[in-house]
Amino acid sequence: MSTITTGQIRIIKTFHGKMEKETAKMMVRGFTGMRTEHVSDMTFAEATSMIIDLKKNDPNEKSAELMRRKLIALAYKRAGLSSRANAAQKKAVVVWLDEWCKKYGCIKKSFNNYTYKELPQLVSQFEIVMDKLVVEI
Repeated sequence: MSTITTGQIRIIKTFHGKMEKETAKMMVRGFTGMRTEHVSDMTFAEATSMIIDLKKNDPNEKSAELMRRKLIALAYKRAGLSSRANAAQKKAVVVWLDEWCKKYGCIKKSFNNYTYKELPQLVSQFEIVMDKLVVEI
């Protein structure tokens, strides 16, 4: 049984900051089978399930997902992928995009860890990079 990561704790606590304290504790109890009410005592799998559920119910997450998809589409364009590219090629581009975000992104963190408020800046930054790339070619 692997333990929760610090990144997962940060994500869950961010969502919990938007809700009442007792509601957050009850939610943790529900995802841990009443084992604990503390986020730090959760397992990796429990935390993953909870994050998926929290994101699904967040109204900003739909907009954030649209921005993520736009970035992925731009990355596909940069890589020259056609609409008939296979899954391995698409995955390689997403892995490249994740590494690019960690190295050059405005906040230097993993692609999926960018929040709704941070994504517009990342999209703008990537669009500038794409424009420079096109101009240089």
